[in-house]
Amino acid sequence: MSIVTAADSSSMLEYRHSITEVKTTAELKVNGKTYCDTFTGKAIIDWLMNYSTIMEEREAVAVATLFMAYNLIESVTKDRAYTFQNPDAGNNIFHFSKHAIYQLTQRAKDLINGSSSPRRSPEREHYTSYQRKGIFKDSNTQRLDKILRDPSVRLLFREQSRDTYCEENLTFYQHVDEFIRNSKVATRAARRELNMATNAGINDSIAQAYRIYHAFLAAGSPCELNIDYQLRNSLITWMTKAVSQDAAMIDTLEEVIFLFEEAQDVVFKLMAG
Repeated sequence: MSIVTAADSSSMLEYRHSITEVKTTAELKVNGKTYCDTFTGKAIIDWLMNYSTIMEEREAVAVATLFMAYNLIESVTKDRAYTFQNPDAGNNIFHFSKHAIYQLTQRAKDLINGSSSPRRSPEREHYTSYQRKGIFKDSNTQRLDKILRDPSVRLLFREQSRDTYCEENLTFYQHVDEFIRNSKVATRAARRELNMATNAGINDSIAQAYRIYHAFLAAGSPCELNIDYQLRNSLITWMTKAVSQDAAMIDTLEEVIFLFEEAQDVVFKLMAG
């Protein structure tokens, strides 16, 4: 398998079964030396764009450059063309290129394996063991769930969110909650019998989805939320999908409901964090 196809596919599908890992090449020979688990500069950027909250390539490049600055990744081969085009960038510049090859440093491997972490006290070990059992795992999400279910406490939470400039997260969450409830009722009714009344319900739900999308999810929207790059692209695809047949409208709405639920889950985790 070539370097490009193994570690640098332009297709988003290449990453769907490897969410927590950059696409790598198992073995690569360079100047007679064999390197294991290498990856291209472009593969790093694709991974950061798809599986983090980074939304722009230049931000992803800045993060990858920090990986080098903090000795987490190291260059195996450089892209000569990139170096020629950026002569003043210095030797440690990250090459956003499919021809630049990188690998993890030993320091990064130690961090991943936990071998470089400081020694823990017995009290810390005891606390960690409880965490592993899940006792404290969902405390934030449980608290947030209770807040969202209690109107009086939710009002206080909104005031606090307004003070910290993230009120749009709560507003979006509530709008999507209402949209999902209404839309599921509409799709169930339309599946049973498609007539003027149920068709109107589908149209109303799609209109509601567009209002939420243009307010919170579209690029440059007034209250644009920081959601996953791939999820945003999926939303753009479905929200701009032209639908002419009633049956297709139901299918489209069901897909939009699913994507909005995904976005709502992302926002919930942001609020709980």
